[in-house]
Amino acid sequence: MSATDMSAVLDILRSLYLHIRTLEEFADSLVFREGQGAVLVEPTDSDRFKSFVRTVYVCSDKELKQIPSCSQICSLPELLAFVLNSVKRKRKRNVLAHGYNFRSVAQEERDADHFKFQGDITQSAAYIHGSDLWKKVMGRLGTDITRYLLESCSVFVAVPPSCVFQVSGPPVYDRVSMATAAPRFYLQPRRNGTQTGSVLFAHWESCMGEGECVASFSTGKRRVAWDLGGYKEEIWQLLCQHRRCPYSRILQRMCPLLEERKAGQEELISLLPQRCAPHRVYLFVRECLSAVIPRELWGSDHNRLHFFARVRGFLRSGKFERLSLAELLWKMKVNDCDWLKISKTGRVPPSELSYRTRVLGQFLAWALDGFVVSLVRASFYVTESMGQKNALRFYRQEVWAKLQDLAFRGHLAKGQMEELTPTQVASLPKATVISRLRFIPKTDGMRPITRVIGADAKTRLYQSRVRDLQDMLQACARCTPSLLGCTVWGMTDIHKVLSSLAVAQKDKPQPLYFVKVDVSGAYESLPHDKLIEVVGQVLSTDHDELFTTRRYAKIWVDSHEGLKKTFVRQADFLEDNIGSTNMKGFVTSMQKKGKVHHAILVEQLFTSDLHSKEVSQFFTQMLTASVVQFGKKTYRQCRGIPQGSVVSSLLCCLCYGHMENVLFKDVSKNKGCLMRLVDDFLLITPDLHEAQNFLKILLAGVPQYGLVVNPQKVVLNFQASGSTDSCPDIRVLPPHCLFPWCGLLLDTHSLDVHKDYSSYAGLSLRYSLSLGSFHSAGQQMKRKLMSILRLKCHALFLDLKTNSLEAVYNNVYKLVLLHACRFHVCAQSLPFGQRVDKNPEYFLKMIWDMAKYGNHLIRHSNKGLNLGSKAQTGVVQYEAVELIFCLCFLLVLSQHRPLYKDLLTRLHKRKRSLERRLGDMSSQKLRHPQQLKGFKRVR
Repeated sequence: MSATDMSAVLDILRSLYLHIRTLEEFADSLVFREGQGAVLVEPTDSDRFKSFVRTVYVCSDKELKQIPSCSQICSLPELLAFVLNSVKRKRKRNVLAHGYNFRSVAQEERDADHFKFQGDITQSAAYIHGSDLWKKVMGRLGTDITRYLLESCSVFVAVPPSCVFQVSGPPVYDRVSMATAAPRFYLQPRRNGTQTGSVLFAHWESCMGEGECVASFSTGKRRVAWDLGGYKEEIWQLLCQHRRCPYSRILQRMCPLLEERKAGQEELISLLPQRCAPHRVYLFVRECLSAVIPRELWGSDHNRLHFFARVRGFLRSGKFERLSLAELLWKMKVNDCDWLKISKTGRVPPSELSYRTRVLGQFLAWALDGFVVSLVRASFYVTESMGQKNALRFYRQEVWAKLQDLAFRGHLAKGQMEELTPTQVASLPKATVISRLRFIPKTDGMRPITRVIGADAKTRLYQSRVRDLQDMLQACARCTPSLLGCTVWGMTDIHKVLSSLAVAQKDKPQPLYFVKVDVSGAYESLPHDKLIEVVGQVLSTDHDELFTTRRYAKIWVDSHEGLKKTFVRQADFLEDNIGSTNMKGFVTSMQKKGKVHHAILVEQLFTSDLHSKEVSQFFTQMLTASVVQFGKKTYRQCRGIPQGSVVSSLLCCLCYGHMENVLFKDVSKNKGCLMRLVDDFLLITPDLHEAQNFLKILLAGVPQYGLVVNPQKVVLNFQASGSTDSCPDIRVLPPHCLFPWCGLLLDTHSLDVHKDYSSYAGLSLRYSLSLGSFHSAGQQMKRKLMSILRLKCHALFLDLKTNSLEAVYNNVYKLVLLHACRFHVCAQSLPFGQRVDKNPEYFLKMIWDMAKYGNHLIRHSNKGLNLGSKAQTGVVQYEAVELIFCLCFLLVLSQHRPLYKDLLTRLHKRKRSLERRLGDMSSQKLRHPQQLKGFKRVR
């Protein structure tokens, strides 16, 4: 084990708390009410105790104000019970109370004695309760200080060599903002209290369940109230104009319905493009706003047009983008609104200006929430789509009703669900959880999504058991990877599979035969009896296994992306975690395995009583008693699994993995490989007969696993005898080509891997990014771009052991070119009129930081290879990477020259300098005309 180094985690704690001291330093600063100072460490103490008080860190934002007493009026278990009961009763957030829940007893019995445990103690509380060291601390510091430590401070315990875990206080991860968007409209008070009133965050959430766009404004639990004051005349005029407004005629004029006279699937496909563009929706809303809201309420045309512009931006925003009240009020002229004025003449005192601003904010909040959102919700169905990430689609309610009806009839015709009679519905067990069915538009149809929605105790218990099922199946799959067959979960797994095959192919090239097969309706076609058989074998129900489940948060610092946090949930066999049941043992074992270092961990949940038989019984019940509601009718799903469940992909992979172990267990013997990303198969083999046999088996279908192939998505790089005649839709590519599979392009000769950018054609990148409304939008932009760069610079594309140097340069150029497009999208999304030309130095440094990070990621993907340094040595020079960034950003930003004039000048200067250092031949290699192909239609 390496030497102890706590400097990194201590730096994190110092960045999050004002005061951080060891327990020994904290005790030395205390003076008791009785007059003497605290003495925590005595000469006769053991080295173990001395080490303990020097590795426990006490963090707080405030100094202790009240003078404590040194007396001990209760035992440590009694004090611990008092603190836990107080925290749970007052609903305070404290790590100490994680896992502590009140027993189901009468309130009078619960209030009888606060110094007794009223629930089972686990996790942090159990760690302190059973510690003789903490008992000695309480004996020397007294009850007051120990209570203060457990209730008011954040206490961390060091676990050598480099980590700490939290045992008390509000969770430290609450202090780490990752700029995540909230799931709905809301109106919240500012935390720092520097502004009067409240801050509004407006945000779309897609239609769920019953097909309503969920939107609300709230301050806490109360709805926004517009203080009418003395403005009744304007309000009366608004109501009169609202009653007279011809909403339906305006809607038909701005977003007309088209008459279609097709039937069946053709009608559905013809209706899918009949969505209303955000601009047409905006024109409809603007016309209604102009007709309903009196001009006097706007105060001036400037205010009215400014609000229209904010509405237009809001309607064009993505699913997770937000609009703050500060942005809504930005550039609004409060003094133009005569109806807000209290004193009509003379100077306006600050208090009156603050009052006017608050009332104007209430009016604008009502106009957006009470009018615009309600109007859109009444006129359109707002939903996301499968084709464009986070983009919203607006369908007229009449169109969506037809689409939904056609999609449901097609879904019902597949025979996956049977309708329940009212008697059968009434006889369902009380514990039955009813799922909701909704549809998401695709380019050629509608995808059914089934989800369990609700916050009641029954639903929460069901969702908890589903997560337990997922955790246990994952634990079994980690222990026995062969259960998943040829499953790959992402680019890392694909890279592992291709590594050995690509090296052998480059050393000794030979013809390779590729077969890509996609399953039609994989989730819906899985037979229940086969699923129950497979899951029963995975969970080993013959002998009841015991599992542990742990949820924890991890906080660490990335040298390029700054402070980060993540939440982890995992299950393991109990017998493998005997020494890691407490958090200290767990952190120690994680460090020994090399899975965590220089990090802060916070345990959220730990259970050790999960039985495989109970989970298997729940799975059988979940599968056979799956009840789905659509509209006013209720159905039972008799085949397949719901697409919206968190465990669906894993179940599908286990089922197909079982099939592969039976039918294709000899694929790897012929120096080939079989991969499957959920339901997308890819076979690479040098044996033509094996490729043809694989294709023949899958085209015939495997009914015992519900597998039916979609011939239109089958792709080959060879002529298959008989198969192409019986299935003319099969696509046959040349023997040497770039073979498409799951967003990748594989060179069939060299096995070089490229990213397939054809899916970006015609799409807008702005919907793949959401900066939100932040005071430090520039920093958030950098964090977002750095994070995306890390995801895109994957070893699958950059590893020189599996890819040629030309392929790596090609991949770097394309991913940086797309990243430059993202930079432009982010720069145009900055709030409050912030522009790059106002601070070109900051954005230029951001580009160089991304170049350094990209260079670091390339080297990280090629550990053990000498890629060179800044001295123009090696096969991938740092200057070459930086020049690629210059070329790509110049190419993208020069198309918007007025916005980036100063930035372009400096990029050109740096480009010329790098070209002189690299030479003409080296720099010319980075300018391949083919590399721009496919990017011209990216918006």
